[in-house]
Amino acid sequence: MALVDPRDIALMRRHNLEEQELSKQFLALHPHLDVYEADPWSYEDKKAEKEFFGEARARWLREGRELGARIDAENAESAAELTEIDVVGAPGQELVARYNDWRQRWSDVAGKQEWRPPEVTGDRLWFCGGYARPDWAGYLLYKAPAGYVVSWVTAERQAIPSTVVEAIFSRSDDAGKYIIARIGDFLRMKTGVTRLAQSWQSEGMDSRLIHGEASDEVVGYIARCNGLSTDAVRQSVRRFSVRSDPTVHADMAPTGKEFSRVLLLSYDDLDARLSEGMLTAGQVGPGYWLTVPETEEEPKLLIRSTDGKAVEGYAVSSSRWEPMPYTATPALNDPALWQPVAAEDVSDVQAQLHLLWDHKQQAAFDAKAPELVSPELTESAVRDGIVFYTVEILKRMPDGLVIGFQAPGLPPLSCSSGPVGPKGAWNFQSRYWVWGYPEGANDQIFDAFKRLFDGWDWTYRYEEFQRDDRSVDAWTDKNKKYAYHVTVNRQPHGGVSMTWTSPYYPGKYADREGGLRMPSEITKDGIRSWKPPVYKR
Repeated sequence: MALVDPRDIALMRRHNLEEQELSKQFLALHPHLDVYEADPWSYEDKKAEKEFFGEARARWLREGRELGARIDAENAESAAELTEIDVVGAPGQELVARYNDWRQRWSDVAGKQEWRPPEVTGDRLWFCGGYARPDWAGYLLYKAPAGYVVSWVTAERQAIPSTVVEAIFSRSDDAGKYIIARIGDFLRMKTGVTRLAQSWQSEGMDSRLIHGEASDEVVGYIARCNGLSTDAVRQSVRRFSVRSDPTVHADMAPTGKEFSRVLLLSYDDLDARLSEGMLTAGQVGPGYWLTVPETEEEPKLLIRSTDGKAVEGYAVSSSRWEPMPYTATPALNDPALWQPVAAEDVSDVQAQLHLLWDHKQQAAFDAKAPELVSPELTESAVRDGIVFYTVEILKRMPDGLVIGFQAPGLPPLSCSSGPVGPKGAWNFQSRYWVWGYPEGANDQIFDAFKRLFDGWDWTYRYEEFQRDDRSVDAWTDKNKKYAYHVTVNRQPHGGVSMTWTSPYYPGKYADREGGLRMPSEITKDGIRSWKPPVYKR
């Protein structure tokens, strides 16, 4: 049950704060490392840093493992059903019931359970997906002075879970419907059905709603929670109200305005809209039965009618039900090719097929190791490579730009690494903000990056969701064994970010000790600072 156990979060935050304090002490002992130099870290410097942090890092690792073992032991015990939800009263009961319904629908369609049972910690309700810490993500609902707050929480590739307020509602049941709408729409996308958000977007804003400016209280609260300036929040968050009763409202970013329609819908209405066009194994009625073709390169489940016609099937690679190119022939009844499956066993069979498919995909990925992993590449080398390319880019950009973890008025970003490549190879990722340009010039700065990447023949994808939400993806080399991947985003709230992902390198060259391993600020002249970002509690 404790996928988002508060002890886990508290421990990671305490470790991070300790690391920041130790970093200050270390830099005080080695002041030459806290100055503007292109490459201040010598071998002796790095050795001193490892010795200084060694005992603390060993303790952090030990404490994390001990706490994880305790939480896992607690999770192994059978959890009692949630019968009392004190967070938001009776509407919370309705939300939990609807959420559990949609959890079952996920299981019916995907063959595995994506979402955990709902959890209560103090006065907060958690609805989280993901099978193992620390890569969980989900929604958090709680009451604040500004209203009923819905936040998106994720710990993927981060030491500290990231919490971003998505919306604030005047009524708790509307906040619950927003969560169900989001989760249900994820499932529609997974099954290949047009997302409800797209349908609502094409229909335009409902005439029964009006929109205006968010209150100062809401703006201030979101700014504090999301680590943004009040000006940035005021520009990006709008209040959507019911025209006939303006006391019923929701504050959210324009990119999520389609979901303001939950203010007008009951839970039953919302379920009906979310279910339109979806066929799941749980909806297979009398006259249908399921079979599995054993000789297919990609195993599939088929729904067949009593006359032998295959009407629809489940494709493992896309995790969705779709039409299958099989005709009603005697071969469909050959037991050497097909194995009957009872309807109540569909979820278990889907899970088994996913496991087989994952193994097949992993084997195919591992076979690419010789062409994707350079045996001599090290983590230290790829970190240097990210700095090198960043500096070379900034040399060709307008003067004054800084790339770093903590831009003024924006939440801090970070770096991470992990064994995500073929045969356990690692890669390194660093997420930076871009700042130092005039106010309102973010579009021009983004366009400058894109022109540069286009001119170098790096760009392979450009996406424009709307004018204030764009991204460009690029590779630094045609040979993926040595190529760095870089993405520049023009964010909806006004910021510009740059994300680097390194080539794969053998796991034996990975730095597993953690800590700040990348400069916190880079300019066209080189590294400007190693000061760690400050994470708000």
